[in-house]
Amino acid sequence: MAIDDFGTGFSSLGRLRELPVDYLKIDQSFVTDALVESQNATIVESVVSLAHRLGRQVIAEGVEDEATLAYLDRLTADYAQGFFIGRPVPPDKIVARIQAEAASLVTGKQAVALETSGGQGS
Repeated sequence: MAIDDFGTGFSSLGRLRELPVDYLKIDQSFVTDALVESQNATIVESVVSLAHRLGRQVIAEGVEDEATLAYLDRLTADYAQGFFIGRPVPPDKIVARIQAEAASLVTGKQAVALETSGGQGS
């Protein structure tokens, strides 16, 4: 179970005691500007530390560039999500993408990234 958009809306520290939560998803409003807004960086760093100390894993939303991904790696965030890592993929393309990536692991060849043209999905 994950608490989505942690730090905003109805997510609160009290939920960490009440729910059998495995993941905290740090809201993109904190992650996206963490490298230029010191208060956002403090929040991101604190959530990563808190989550790990409570035995939870962290998913950082809103990773839009390599510098932010490297920053999160230094903080030992467990997972990252955002356009830098991959754009949304329409549901009918997901199986093909997984098969291509699995084949690249077996053959040692680079998987071909799918071109996405709008579409819905994630």
